[in-house]
Amino acid sequence: MHPPAIPDLRRSSGAFDLPSIITGVVVVGILAAGVLAAIFGVIPYAQNNGAKQDLSSIRTAEGVAKAKDNRFMDHQRLLDIGYLQLSSTKQTKVKSDEKGTCYVALAKSGTGKVFYSTDTRTDPEIFEADTETGCLTPEELAELVEEVGGIGDAAPAGALKDLKFTAFSAIEAKATWDAVKGASGYKVEYRVGDSADWTVKAEKTTTTSISINALPEQTVSVQVYALTGEKTSEPSTATVKLPDSVLKNPSFEQGTAHWDLTFVNWSGVTNTQSHGGSNSAYTRQSGSKFTQTVTVPAETPILTYWAGSGTVVQAGNTAMTSVKTGRAEGIWTQYKADFSAYAGKTIQLVINNPAVVSTYFDDLAFEPVMVPDAPTAAVAYSKLGSGTVTWAQPVFTGGSPITGYTVTAWQNGKASDQTEVGAGTLTATLTGVKTGSSYTFTVAANNKTGRSAESAPTALIQVISEPSQTPDSSTGLQDGI
Repeated sequence: MHPPAIPDLRRSSGAFDLPSIITGVVVVGILAAGVLAAIFGVIPYAQNNGAKQDLSSIRTAEGVAKAKDNRFMDHQRLLDIGYLQLSSTKQTKVKSDEKGTCYVALAKSGTGKVFYSTDTRTDPEIFEADTETGCLTPEELAELVEEVGGIGDAAPAGALKDLKFTAFSAIEAKATWDAVKGASGYKVEYRVGDSADWTVKAEKTTTTSISINALPEQTVSVQVYALTGEKTSEPSTATVKLPDSVLKNPSFEQGTAHWDLTFVNWSGVTNTQSHGGSNSAYTRQSGSKFTQTVTVPAETPILTYWAGSGTVVQAGNTAMTSVKTGRAEGIWTQYKADFSAYAGKTIQLVINNPAVVSTYFDDLAFEPVMVPDAPTAAVAYSKLGSGTVTWAQPVFTGGSPITGYTVTAWQNGKASDQTEVGAGTLTATLTGVKTGSSYTFTVAANNKTGRSAESAPTALIQVISEPSQTPDSSTGLQDGI
């Protein structure tokens, strides 16, 4: 037996010559490139498809919510009820409007692309900075984009071109601007007088207005940046000079100058708390008062002030009704009081502490007539195929008489009927509602400045065709429903 022959590698027939080796390498490279191309082509496709499937899960969940609960829902509500499973929510979010009549869903793929769908555009599409989805406000949409991680490496939103900065009172300027498409928020800075340094008022806000406090006759500048993720646009800048104040030393930056004090040992000025500037006033005992003689301006008869707790304002010996404006900052809450009955008259303005507790107050100003507060205590009941609503007049009428009320019937989050009544009427009947259907009702008050916010909605009632069923005065619910 002879052993197998070993090829002689020195011969061309048994050797891998250089051209063969190069050819082999090229072939292998081509094959490898093809495999890698296939792999890296499949991965992005799979990632994008996964995002689209997440949106399909949202669409199904919202369909169930609409069928069972007659409204679309936000993401967390869908999870809490069980219409949506947690496994399909990675970098996927959905938000409905306040009344649940529509929704917008976003899903971010591993490729960085963001896809969206809505109740009217159910097939997923690419979401870009200038995409208009409808349903949500620009601020709500920007929040939703941020929740899914932003739009990849999108360029910064453009600078604001419509910044308006106006003196709202002698101690406050207000900046407003239109929303910038694709912006996730806004950064606001300001400076007073000739200061070279800018102070940050808001690092990241989604609102499109902001107020800045300063002293009477000071010049205030503001600059606003549009934000896209972590990127910042060029700023837009505006400047305004505040007018002189009818009230002297309204922010107590000059200590107690221009104010007459009662119980001086228990009242004064402190720099431990302040709303704007460095100082605020305080009283520590019942009966402590700050008093100043002032002529109430005819065009700006609404007194506003910031307080840390309950403080009473008076016109001489007459206590004025103070209500919250809805603005709060830290320990401070802003209040308003209607002095229009004294417009053009000179009075003793008194800030009074009625309790044996420390009370801080700051930044008093007279502001223009404004819209009323919403009516209260709205109650509805059904009567002979119609809906009847009663309510109470707003506590604060805005410094201008109520000119009338607007009453709206709501069905499934949409306004379905509306009527107007005069100022002296606190009840209205809506006949455009349908027998057998259920509604809630709201009331808004009107004055020469505009319309108030809607009242709290009434209890849900069903319209009946039978003789009158009056509301239960203790609960506001219709008898027998």
